[in-house]
Amino acid sequence: MEDKKFYPVTMFGVRFEDKDGWILAEWPTSYKEVIQELEQRDMRILEVREITQGLCCTRDENGNPKVDDSLLPIMAFNHGWAFDSVHECWRAPSELIPESPNRPKAAKDFSISVGKINAGWALMFKVDEQEHTIQCSNASDPLHDLIGWMEEIYSNRSARVMIDEEGMYTSLTAYDRCFGHVRLTIHAYYHDVDKPIDAYVSKYSLIKSLYEAILFIPKDEKSFYDKRACPEKNAEEICPDLRSQTLDKYLHEMRNAQPVFTVMADFGSGPWGWFTENGSQYPPIGGNVADATGADFDELGFEMDTQLQNDFNTWVTSFENEYSDKAFDWDAFHIKGLDLTQKFRKILPSNIKLIYSKPVEDPGHDESTFTEFFPE
Repeated sequence: MEDKKFYPVTMFGVRFEDKDGWILAEWPTSYKEVIQELEQRDMRILEVREITQGLCCTRDENGNPKVDDSLLPIMAFNHGWAFDSVHECWRAPSELIPESPNRPKAAKDFSISVGKINAGWALMFKVDEQEHTIQCSNASDPLHDLIGWMEEIYSNRSARVMIDEEGMYTSLTAYDRCFGHVRLTIHAYYHDVDKPIDAYVSKYSLIKSLYEAILFIPKDEKSFYDKRACPEKNAEEICPDLRSQTLDKYLHEMRNAQPVFTVMADFGSGPWGWFTENGSQYPPIGGNVADATGADFDELGFEMDTQLQNDFNTWVTSFENEYSDKAFDWDAFHIKGLDLTQKFRKILPSNIKLIYSKPVEDPGHDESTFTEFFPE
């Protein structure tokens, strides 16, 4: 039998000037030779990025060395690349897949747990009526990557992590949103999944559920993850090496935190709504989430009618235009603001504290500055 001859093969991604994202390619040469060859061609290339190099013995119909096309996506996934089905292109490990233009719903029931499967262990996500199981193993341990993913989410950055299910790949993406929420998408490549998970979930709930799931397991289930189990310890913690000071501090601060929405007029584009995850901070104002250009409360699972939005716009605009006038009627301004806040309380979820605040420009700012509105 004739010995097979192996040739060097380079797999790489190419980004062109007039196209979004990347395409995948492989050539039977070294990466240095790939660059030299492409530089000689007028192809309007913006960037070339190596994915991996190796040896190949298979050939195409012309006898040239060639990697099986079905292996290219698998190799790309294995090196952190992801396919963008919206724009029909590939995204490099440092890039997010753009958000789908559709608007998901806010999750009402969300949980993450760890369980035993025939080989390895599994992360089980439940979002309302949808469930998705990610099969994990020691061979392609995803835990440190998941910790890094959660730290990015904590820092209010959108982030993506790929989990290798020993040849099958699942992408977890969290897009940073308002109100302490993220848009969580779970997309399984090559899985028979009817519908990918896509929902708004609380950032705190996501981090707490996932962090605790991968750090702790019931004592009678320790055997399903033998590599990390600590049977000699009384504690149920099995992954002490995964402890993150950043996440521990965040979860400690948020343990008894209450989200707060504040109605307060300010300057800019008519800002009137402010939100913070942790109302223990003073003043509990947070970041701007609603102004005269609009307000989107999809993450919280409710909508504000056009009339109430227009009333808030008129109210905050009167402040911006007239507050410096000595004849400005602050009492009438606050009566209107308190009335609008009361109407807003009726649609705001009951777990969110609602406060009306006088702006600092009001001469009476120090007198009863904050007024809390309780759910009915």
